[in-house]
Amino acid sequence: MIRRPRFALYLCLIGLFFFIALPSSGDAASVGFSRRVVSLAPSLTETVFALGFGDRLVGVTNHCDYPAEAKHLPKVGDFMSPSLEMIAAKRPDLVIGVAGATDPAKAREMERLGFKIALVSLSTVSEILSSFKRIAALLGDAEAGERLARKLTLQFDKVRNRVAHTPR
Repeated sequence: MIRRPRFALYLCLIGLFFFIALPSSGDAASVGFSRRVVSLAPSLTETVFALGFGDRLVGVTNHCDYPAEAKHLPKVGDFMSPSLEMIAAKRPDLVIGVAGATDPAKAREMERLGFKIALVSLSTVSEILSSFKRIAALLGDAEAGERLARKLTLQFDKVRNRVAHTPR
């Protein structure tokens, strides 16, 4: 029969073992951000690069050609009808598509296969700026999205100010 103090010690040691054996907080899985990303639209590929995460892209569409590095990334088909087999072969932990452009049936199938899919809306300038923040958060650096959104907002404001007094 095990005495209570020794039993408690064993429990503490077992708990300590599991605590030490768990992934560190720097591990992508433990903090919930993605390291292997497939982009299903040229605009999203450009956004991922603009946010500074181009090295995480493991697959892009046939139409993704900017920046130049995107031309050399593995292709997963067209943005309207990507190949599920090609996406699965890339083992992404995130697939990013465009709401209204990515085939909803394919998106559901990707989810059924266990892939995390994020569909972002890009219909308005406000949605585009919000998409920067959402994508950056999914990639583990929400501040990168804030910085990019601020940068573009400042550029828009400069143009507005420059043309404010000109006739339409």
